Amino acid sequence: MLKETSLEKVEELQPLLMERADKKFLMKRVTEQDSENYKNRILIIGCGSIGGHVICELAKAGYEDLTIVDYERLTEENIFRHVLGMEYVNRYKCEALNIYIQKNIPEVKITTLAEKIEDAITEEDINFEDYNLIISAAGNHNLNRWINSWIQNNKIKVPVVYLWNEVYGIGNHAAYIKYGNCGCYECFFDRDEETGELYDKTSYCMRGQIITESAGGCGKTYVPYGNLVSLKTMLLCLKMVKNIFEENLDDNLLISLKGDSDYLEKHNLETSGRYLRQQEQIKILTGKQFVNINCGVCNDCNGK
Repeated sequence: MLKETSLEKVEELQPLLMERADKKFLMKRVTEQDSENYKNRILIIGCGSIGGHVICELAKAGYEDLTIVDYERLTEENIFRHVLGMEYVNRYKCEALNIYIQKNIPEVKITTLAEKIEDAITEEDINFEDYNLIISAAGNHNLNRWINSWIQNNKIKVPVVYLWNEVYGIGNHAAYIKYGNCGCYECFFDRDEETGELYDKTSYCMRGQIITESAGGCGKTYVPYGNLVSLKTMLLCLKMVKNIFEENLDDNLLISLKGDSDYLEKHNLETSGRYLRQQEQIKILTGKQFVNINCGVCNDCNGK
């Protein structure tokens, strides 16, 4: 039997406010894509300036299953072009990003691995084929060439998005490469006929120049660019990811965003012929347009 309560004995009523914080309710304002796409598993390699922004925005876009790989720790000199702040200095970037996202965004599963991706793959800590999409945001051409070679040689059909910035914001690039399509990441490179040195054909900065700077005498070098440059590359990535999961991409692509050259020239660096020839701000090339018959990694376009 319920005990009768008299309101005359209640001195004060406190209103009880309840606010929903479940993902289904909170995501009502996000209408860009089918909610089924959120269940796709995404591997992100590199948690630095580009990768940090990409990972956070993928989580905010609703993607629920992210694996993030980076063996480096966040340092003080990273702060002004990284999504994380001083609170996370000296933590592994991947683990720090996981802590940050779990505090702020509900219902996101993040797996972290503080290891070089080459070791993770060869030691079978990670299998590329377990994912629906791979994003390389490390901004390192040699690492990207290694990933591309592994994908092509092992005939892995998981699509890969490669992201990189150029010095002083002269350019932003995003490449979509899927095994079996015409062209691959290695096609972006060629060798100088005189020196035999490998060079990047996509670059807006003339080859043969020193574009890195030293990080305070600690032996590390870096390519100088600001936080806004990484944000532009992140936006290229998010649009590409949306198109991939909506199956709007039939060909491999290279998307290049041309930046302002003033700051580059103030540092006595010169632009490349590609920069001078490009009239439009955004240039999109398909695999058939950038394929290199001397690539030696991917199949050519014969019969495609």
